Amino acid sequence: MSARSRIFLILIGLVGILSIVGFIYWRVDYALKAEMSLHAHLQILEVLKTYLRENPGKWPKSWEELEQTSIPEEHQRVYHWPNQSVEFQKRIQIDFTLTRAQVAAMNVHDFTAIQSIGPTFGLYDDEIEGLLRVARDEGQVPLSKKK
Repeated sequence: MSARSRIFLILIGLVGILSIVGFIYWRVDYALKAEMSLHAHLQILEVLKTYLRENPGKWPKSWEELEQTSIPEEHQRVYHWPNQSVEFQKRIQIDFTLTRAQVAAMNVHDFTAIQSIGPTFGLYDDEIEGLLRVARDEGQVPLSKKK
């Protein structure tokens, strides 16, 4: 085998190793970001449930309005609410144009009140259902419209 062939094989091997390392880094980075988003989502669901309990008949109209809601320390996760609201806003989009009645009329499968921005593992159905139960509790949705 000539020196030129050896160098070519070494380069191909290095490219292969670098590709594998790059792929692993990409997947780990994605998983870590998705995990951070999951914690942000779970926490914002707690914030929204608290907001809905404290504000009968209302759905928040902005992040600033929602920031007036505080949650107990045991509900704090990776980020501290409301001190790190910017971190939540990077990962979550809340539809502030909705009404509480519109949210209460949703079901787990057509839930659009909260959407992910960036990598995510998705939300757990039972967590969404918990928010919907609170929204319906004092919501303005007749029983016949609940799904």
